[in-house]
Amino acid sequence: MRKKTVILFSISMVYIFLASCNFLISPLHTRENSNDWKKQIHNLFAEQLTDNSLKISFSWLGDRNFYYDEDNIDIDEALLIYSTDKAYLSRTTLIPPEYGGSYRFDFSEEYHLYSKEISEFSKNEEVWFALYPKQGMRWYAPLYEKIVLQDASSIPTITSPSMSPINGFIMDSSGYHYELYTGSPGDPYSIESSFGFARYLVLQFDLPDRARCLDATIYLPVNGGAVIGYAYPIISGEFEYVDDTQRLRLIDYQNASTFTYDQAAAGNANITAAVDAAIKYRSNTILFAIEDGSTENTTAGSGYGDESMVITFQQY
Repeated sequence: MRKKTVILFSISMVYIFLASCNFLISPLHTRENSNDWKKQIHNLFAEQLTDNSLKISFSWLGDRNFYYDEDNIDIDEALLIYSTDKAYLSRTTLIPPEYGGSYRFDFSEEYHLYSKEISEFSKNEEVWFALYPKQGMRWYAPLYEKIVLQDASSIPTITSPSMSPINGFIMDSSGYHYELYTGSPGDPYSIESSFGFARYLVLQFDLPDRARCLDATIYLPVNGGAVIGYAYPIISGEFEYVDDTQRLRLIDYQNASTFTYDQAAAGNANITAAVDAAIKYRSNTILFAIEDGSTENTTAGSGYGDESMVITFQQY
């Protein structure tokens, strides 16, 4: 009996030692269980806002993602737990640590992108995050993220060179789409909306990963009427590989950018919100629409491939 007690005590000491060294923590910026990739929450990402504040965000694809299934049961909620200077170790008892806190996300409103701004840290402080999805009474393995706060003014800001799209499509309001091709000039196209029918321009760019987009402006080779346009992020880079009905489910209407087509023709249409959301989804796709009753066409001698975008961002 005494020997058994000594063995159990020794095992406990080894466990405590390993835990104190964060030995049991999975790699950063990932999920603990790779088999949980279908658990509908993805891309946990922390970005610094000021010297003592940050924003943590993640995407919830729900039943609108590439793997849509009528019988799929959605994740009900998620619990974010964060701690400072030490990784959060608990796998079963989801209690906020002494130095940190928690925040619960309810998915009843069915947004695609969720975020929380937190302003209680100090410069140079290390912050660890664990995000636990819940389905019914069951909690699933968490996603992890970590960030070290620094002097906000010292975070490098990068401005991209002018980027041309890597793919382009025209999609109508039924989800049907066809690919555009470059040339001299490239394929002409129109963006329109009238009498319950719409035709959209969809562009894909080589966007940075794990970045906070500070500014994004785009040029479109269109006539440039003073009509309102909308840029919507697409929540998956698999846009062209799904059927028409699923394709319509990939449009994020909550994180749209609004501009005018005369701004787009001048090369200064601001679509920062849409681009930032696309980056958060790890997508590369933006959909361009127009206000009802309006049409924009490419100018004579122009076509697909003449578009260009410049973004300014911070990468983590």
